[in-house]
Amino acid sequence: MLFNLWITIAAASSVYPATVAELVGSTCEPTCTVCHETAVGGGGTVVQDLGVALMARGLTGGGDTVALEAALTALEDDGVDSDGDGTLDVDELASGSDPNPGGEAYCEVLTPTYGCLSHTGRAPLLGLALFSLLALRRTRPHRG
Repeated sequence: MLFNLWITIAAASSVYPATVAELVGSTCEPTCTVCHETAVGGGGTVVQDLGVALMARGLTGGGDTVALEAALTALEDDGVDSDGDGTLDVDELASGSDPNPGGEAYCEVLTPTYGCLSHTGRAPLLGLALFSLLALRRTRPHRG
């Protein structure tokens, strides 16, 4: 019985972030901490303003994606802005930002920091220069 309860909680944790991202049109899944106290999530841990607002609009957990969709729709219809920054919670979720007071972006577009064209410092240029010098020395005939 305890094992079944654990599976139910784990299913809710894995279903909701992807469902939220899909419903709000985001390319990033929100972290569990946009609603829960910790990243583990689970029943009885909803403490964030967004999570409380969703629960007030009928979300009860357990992986019920239909209730999640209804709660997100109601959140948007009610114009909920948990952190009071002038951007609706649903719009912040769509942009990959935590809508709670003090929340930060959980989805950032990162530029590559590797490869031939990266600009991580002078090391790639020095490596290329050294390689070119060694290659040039090997192709010249030796005089002797």
